[in-house]
Amino acid sequence: MRILILTNSFPHTSETFIHNHIQGLADRGNQVTVFAKRAKRNAENTDPDQLYRIVYYSTAQKNRAAFNALQSTFFYVLRHPLRFFSVLRQIAVHHDWAVLQSFAAARRISGETFDVTHAEFGPLGNIALALRACDVKTGPICTSFRGADISSYLKRRPRSYCLLSKKGDLFLPVCKAFIPRLTEIGFPSRRIQVYHSAVDLTGFPFRGTEASVTGKPGRLIALGRFVRKKGFHLAVELLARLQNDGFDLQLELIGDGPERETVLARAEEAGVADKVLSPGWLGRAEILEHLQRADVCLGTSVTPETGELEGIPNVLKEAMAVGVPVVAFDHSGVAEIVQNGVTGFLLPEGDIDAMAGAVRQLLENKKTAASIITAARALIEDEYGVENQAAAAEKLYRSCNENSGLL
Repeated sequence: MRILILTNSFPHTSETFIHNHIQGLADRGNQVTVFAKRAKRNAENTDPDQLYRIVYYSTAQKNRAAFNALQSTFFYVLRHPLRFFSVLRQIAVHHDWAVLQSFAAARRISGETFDVTHAEFGPLGNIALALRACDVKTGPICTSFRGADISSYLKRRPRSYCLLSKKGDLFLPVCKAFIPRLTEIGFPSRRIQVYHSAVDLTGFPFRGTEASVTGKPGRLIALGRFVRKKGFHLAVELLARLQNDGFDLQLELIGDGPERETVLARAEEAGVADKVLSPGWLGRAEILEHLQRADVCLGTSVTPETGELEGIPNVLKEAMAVGVPVVAFDHSGVAEIVQNGVTGFLLPEGDIDAMAGAVRQLLENKKTAASIITAARALIEDEYGVENQAAAAEKLYRSCNENSGLL
């Protein structure tokens, strides 16, 4: 199949799930074109022998990007006025002015034909519709919804999906928890299918069950962007609680973001700053090293004041793949992978006391930890591996094409 993947920055260090999606499709012999706004600065080169094509239609330089967009807009006004006004009518419906970038985008792939187009985030679905209006042969348009795009973004821009919900062909939330949200705002249920983000199991090999619970000091780990919804401030409170209970532990917070200094200041206030390690962003190989040394992975995601939600955090899947037992709050789609007492411990959102009890149980009972590790790895292998998810995507695409009468 000829597949067009729309994304923002590519490659992006914190969006390995998009790379996994693309790589899985390419490995299965599909002709994949990654259509991204720009390259992410300082991004890790995840695939030097890539089997897919990357096309950028914008640039990180704002002045240059604005000039390109303006030039392409005038091109459509003069050469293809009907297409230009068709896109303007779309914008009048959804009020998403970022769609003006589609004029520059359409010129980059003019004349090409695709069997299917997959927008990796909700707002990119509007770009895909605009490409179609510019006479790009997109094929059916599939759109993923991953968290912020179905929560906080929608609160700021409530009309964003007015057109997409009617004109899009397939809608792919990353977890079942998002289905009611989509139907509430007008997406037809018959065109909604859950499609999970994949984990590259070759990059996160299973360490076995004997490597868990390494002794003193024990190692807790949490990974992701330092933003409010990740709940890293609660991970610090958890560490302080367990230290007061007599546990000798370290907490590794891997990542970066606007809340980092606030979280580290909270560690100072709680008297555990010397037990909190924060190395910043790490490459995949380094993340694997830290996971292999960890005793427990924390999933402390919570719903902040903005209402922003997670889907199913990929870092939890990666920890489960390696063999690190997970304790997590029951937030959004987390319950779809963390089955309480089976593949991890699932606690009420924000309940530090319950999470502390679960961590204690894992640290003190190797048999419980081993059972959870084994079941968690099996779940990730069966349902979230790159190969399985790529095959699932192909099946969805072909079904979408058949229903559209295009194949």
